Amino acid sequence: MLLFSCPCGPVSANMIFFGRDGAKDVAVVDPSDADLALAILKEHGWRLTDILVTHGHFDHLLGVAGLKKSTGATVYISETDADGLRSGEASLSELVRIPQEPVEPDVLLHDGDTFTAAGLGFRVLETPGHTAGGVAFVCDEERCAF
Repeated sequence: MLLFSCPCGPVSANMIFFGRDGAKDVAVVDPSDADLALAILKEHGWRLTDILVTHGHFDHLLGVAGLKKSTGATVYISETDADGLRSGEASLSELVRIPQEPVEPDVLLHDGDTFTAAGLGFRVLETPGHTAGGVAFVCDEERCAF
């Protein structure tokens, strides 16, 4: 499995790219810097197919709107935390005076849902606590979770 992680955004949250070994199609988890993500995609010759958001706080989603606009990638987030993508008030970006471009998610997730991202199968595991709609993305085939 291809994995590439780097800290980014206003609080250096981890942005993780993943895909199948040798493939050019990748997905990203929690992108908070679209410009950095686009530079990484270009540097590696990758094509972004999917954007996965673990929860609705700004430090995990500030780059989503720009990436979706630039790549057309499918955006996944739990239904409970989806307002974080739509509103700086919900994501808390307004609280810290960081502008956030709203974006509408493509797929609203619930516990037990399954989907494919970058050619890998995932199931959704709800992990409420930090936010009401926090989720983990579990890939049984690769024995990993984001």
